[in-house]
Amino acid sequence: MAPSQSLQAALSSVQEAFVKQNPQSNQAHKEACRYFPGGNTRSVLYTTPFPLSFQSGHGSTLTSVDGDTYTDFLGEYSAGIFGHSNPQIAEALAGVLSRGWNFGGVNSHEAILARKVCERFNLEMVRFTNSGTEANMMALAAALAFSARKHPGCPEPKSIVVFSNAYHGSTLSFPNTLVDEIRRGHDVSHLTPNLPHNFLIAPWNNPAETTELLATRPRGSIAAILVEPLQGAGGGGRIQRSSSRPSEGLGDQKSALAHRRRRG
Repeated sequence: MAPSQSLQAALSSVQEAFVKQNPQSNQAHKEACRYFPGGNTRSVLYTTPFPLSFQSGHGSTLTSVDGDTYTDFLGEYSAGIFGHSNPQIAEALAGVLSRGWNFGGVNSHEAILARKVCERFNLEMVRFTNSGTEANMMALAAALAFSARKHPGCPEPKSIVVFSNAYHGSTLSFPNTLVDEIRRGHDVSHLTPNLPHNFLIAPWNNPAETTELLATRPRGSIAAILVEPLQGAGGGGRIQRSSSRPSEGLGDQKSALAHRRRRG
């Protein structure tokens, strides 16, 4: 549905004011577009007509290249839990970097950090990655390899179960608009950069339909089930306890590995 004329006029007015107020960010974006596809390293950072460009951050505030200060409610998508330029973190990093970095080999700090993470969160082992996207990609690769060894005679290709409107990374995104196109039988390969896995998209918070969908699959054909207890990009919806139980039970029944992405 197209916006009303009054709404469109209001949006245009706000956009014009934004452009006038941020000439340096505008120029920075134009310059970045010469070297980055879309002018950024992550498409989620883009906003119309151009994103603000920041030059510094302290605590909960950010300063743009145009000299304006903003209160940061994003917190690097929940990863920046200590705020910007935390002095203790800066001091620790300076001390480590003074002794060198990126050795191309094992360093003396990584196992210490791994032990602390395992002890703090009651984990058996950890694997450090550069992003949540990479973590989920590696988890799926491990699940596919594990299920292939456990059920080598399964005639069907291994499937990954996900839920509508879920986001598991830049190559594992399933917005409702995409799901609707898939249900209509349309080819969506040109609409998404998703990994070429065989995905089964279950309805979010609908245990009956999820159970029915999983029950149709032969034993050994489901390699993993990706579940968000709280859908971040999907609008902040919390999974109902009754909705998680079918995937947990059938995950065991179908020999699938259930992987929950935890936030924060």
